[in-house]
Amino acid sequence: MENPAVDSPRNASLAVEMKQYLEAKLSEDSTLFPYILFSFVCEKSKDGVFWGPPLTQELVQIYVKRCRTKHRDDTVKSVIDFCRANFYNGQSSETRSSTDLLIFCDIEEDVDNNGHYSTSIGDGSDNQPLRVGLTSYGLLEVYLAVQCDPRATTVLHVDNTVNTSYLVFILGISDPSGIYFPMVYYCSSQRRTQDIVWCLAFIKRVLRERFAATFSPNFVMTDADDAQYNASVDQLPTSCILMCWFHVSQNIKDKTQSLPTITRKMIFRDFNTLGFCTSMREYRTKKDSILSCWSSYYNDFPRFKKIAKQLITQWIQCINPVTRHLEDSRFSKWQFFHSPPGYAVTNSPLEQYHKILKIITNTVRATPIELLQRLDRCRVAFESRNLRSQVVGNDDSESCVSSCGEVVLRNRKIARVLLHTAPELPTNGGGTPIFREVT
Repeated sequence: MENPAVDSPRNASLAVEMKQYLEAKLSEDSTLFPYILFSFVCEKSKDGVFWGPPLTQELVQIYVKRCRTKHRDDTVKSVIDFCRANFYNGQSSETRSSTDLLIFCDIEEDVDNNGHYSTSIGDGSDNQPLRVGLTSYGLLEVYLAVQCDPRATTVLHVDNTVNTSYLVFILGISDPSGIYFPMVYYCSSQRRTQDIVWCLAFIKRVLRERFAATFSPNFVMTDADDAQYNASVDQLPTSCILMCWFHVSQNIKDKTQSLPTITRKMIFRDFNTLGFCTSMREYRTKKDSILSCWSSYYNDFPRFKKIAKQLITQWIQCINPVTRHLEDSRFSKWQFFHSPPGYAVTNSPLEQYHKILKIITNTVRATPIELLQRLDRCRVAFESRNLRSQVVGNDDSESCVSSCGEVVLRNRKIARVLLHTAPELPTNGGGTPIFREVT
């Protein structure tokens, strides 16, 4: 028989204190997984902060989904407000410190009623792509210090990461120890040539207007992406466009899966032989010998012929469709003698930084404003770790790389150590050691 003195069991629900706690956590980071929030609440319950019936993970999931739907800020207005407060307007009278956020974005041609320019943020479509760059004057000063130093070499790495809601390009340089120094955090809704051209052109404009300098890195390291290559050739005509050796090896591995093991080993052996050539003359001699050897197998091995011609066209040489002459392919500069000695021959420094970047930005659920805010956190974290203030003590100080002596560059200290510990290095006639051979 039913006992009227015993209350009926109630459905499990979140207490008011739990809801307030979850909302506070979501306001700090709206992309937290429900399971992580559930673990936080369970820890609080174990410590006696929350009281009530046992909590289930499903309740937290339902409440988090409801909160995100209710408070999700995916409007363009929040991005416009974020960019308006920090965008580069080209005014010489602006007051901005070396570590303040600087945003690259398009602006309206006409001023508003107050005489101010307004930002022009696209909607992510093909006709109006969203293109925003985040940097600071400190990061740009660091790059210029390396570019203007005759003892250093600038290797610009260009690649994107796609584990986010929008494409993210981190443009920066690496030093001989493989450490990556980002220059611009670029977010885009498209990955076309004109989108990458926009970013490179904006960097050239800021360096020219603000620092009276030209953006001209010695080398540009890319993967086999037509948009990156076309943009680099268009905006950086004096730079040597290098090909990432890892992407070459990975492409060979993928395309030769159907070939016998001994044939695959032969292809890798020959590409490694070409990759480790020490000069262009040696490379061309060995290339002609290897291609002649490959062509002798074409009649007996049609499958090898098909794959070999694809690899040759992609990575070695091809026929110009206009002149019908044989010439090096656009992605043919993956040999080590093209790269400056001591520097990475792959995009490994950038990929290592991508690994750090994804700790903060690796989520496809982030709204555009959340992604931009997370990229800014990455910028602040890098500057806090690698850039520090230093007071100029005398005229002999070589560690200060900005005009006011605020930013210290790790590359500068490495170059100074090399200069003092290797006096036997060959010079260029003026007493300056030569660290690389221009090919």
